[in-house]
Amino acid sequence: IHLLKVVQEEGMVVDAMSPGEIVMNLAAGFKPEQILFISNNVSAEELQYAIDRGVYVSVDSLSQLDLYGQLNPGGKVVIRFNPGIGAGHHAKVVTGGKQTKFGVDPEEADTVRATLARHNLTLCGVNMHIGSLFMEPDGYLEAMGVLLSIAKEWITEDNSLEIIDFGGGFGI
Repeated sequence: IHLLKVVQEEGMVVDAMSPGEIVMNLAAGFKPEQILFISNNVSAEELQYAIDRGVYVSVDSLSQLDLYGQLNPGGKVVIRFNPGIGAGHHAKVVTGGKQTKFGVDPEEADTVRATLARHNLTLCGVNMHIGSLFMEPDGYLEAMGVLLSIAKEWITEDNSLEIIDFGGGFGI
C-alpha cells in the first residue's frame, strides 16, 4: 500500500485486475475515477463489484461487453482492442496479435456498436495490452498507431473518449 501511496502522490492513475486490487487502490487514496479495472474472464460478481465502486471498467471480449451491459445499462465502458500485434520476451507473455484470446478484434466494430446501443452504453475509452517485458519499441509503436486509429473512429460530435490506455511494458 505504501508504494501505491507514492504512485498516487506523484499524480499517476492505476489499474486493477481483481476486486482485491480495487480495495488496495482505494485504500491508498485513489479516487474511483483514477482506477481502471482491466478484467479478463471475470465473473458477473467481480464486474458488479467494480461497477458498485464507480471505477472505470475495461472489457476484453464481446461476451464480456454484453455481460457488462446487462449489469450496468446506460453506463460507460472501456474496451480493450487487439491491435493485431503482440510482443514480449516469451510467448507466454504475448497478449496481442492474432494468436491470442485477448481483446476485441477491431473488425468487430459493428457488433460492438450494436451491443453498446442495445444496452445504452457509452464507449468512454479504448485500451490495448500487447505483452510484457519486450525490449524493442517497434511493435509497441506500431500497436499504438493502430489503437489511435481505432480511437479516432469512435470519436464523434456526440462522443469523446476519456481514456486511451497503451498497456504492456518494456523489459529492463
